[in-house]
Amino acid sequence: MNIAQIADRQAIANVLAQHSRGVDRADAGLLADCYHPDGTVDYRFYAGPASEFATILCGAQKAGPVTLHRTAQMWTEVEGDRAWSESYIMA
Repeated sequence: MNIAQIADRQAIANVLAQHSRGVDRADAGLLADCYHPDGTVDYRFYAGPASEFATILCGAQKAGPVTLHRTAQMWTEVEGDRAWSESYIMA
């Protein structure tokens, strides 16, 4: 593994952490920024554009109790300019 791959993996870890912060803060902009502008998501309750997902989820978060999400057991594979990642969230 070279330094560029290590930097890529760390950047991905930062985005995963930002995702949790966006949910916990009910900040749709912070959450939506975790995805590409044309990104999509497929969650149990929603499948579609990530920007709409961020708005829906953060609206629900504002109406509920405070949450604390922590990203754990991150697995990332980097191959050229593409990456795959999987992680667990403790909430």
